Amino acid sequence: MAFGSHHVPLLPFFGRTVQLNIVGTTAPLLRKEQLSAMPNIPADRLRRPLNSNDKTHHIMKAILATLIIGSMVTTAIASVGDSSSHRLYGKWAWTYSKNNCTEVYDYRPDNTSLVTSGEEIAESRFTISERPDSSGFYRMTDVATNSNGRTGCDGEPGGTPVGDTVTIYIFFHPTKDEMLICQEPTLNACFGPLRRVSQ
Repeated sequence: MAFGSHHVPLLPFFGRTVQLNIVGTTAPLLRKEQLSAMPNIPADRLRRPLNSNDKTHHIMKAILATLIIGSMVTTAIASVGDSSSHRLYGKWAWTYSKNNCTEVYDYRPDNTSLVTSGEEIAESRFTISERPDSSGFYRMTDVATNSNGRTGCDGEPGGTPVGDTVTIYIFFHPTKDEMLICQEPTLNACFGPLRRVSQ
């Protein structure tokens, strides 16, 4: 018996009963007679666990790869989702009380908008801050890209000139279903409330 070895119970092994010796971190060497008494095991079976199954092994690798890719895709989608789920996106409407004229603003996730105001239909490209400032205002810059030139709810003939650029400040109600559009980041010069239109 090797130094420091411990005998363990007899175990069945390839139809024979063997006794295992556990020796610290070193295994006992087998004598030539012991090696010849062992059943013939093909060399390729010695390179992997005796009960391994190539098909199962490949399936497990495929599942693992799928999980890793799925995790990466989910993370990528989550990142895109964060930027494409700004509370501004969607349709908003409000009506001028003085002339009962309705405007509808459709802010899209690609940062373009379609605005219907009276007879005018206009399009624009905008940027908006991801987070509000300390007072709760989102800074937005809007550039007109197209207009049918008709009169809008403001009564101005000719519509919005293409290239017209404005910076405005959006303030959302805590419910996220109403907002004000303001000229400055204060509630002193705003119009609205615009209400979210269910689609």
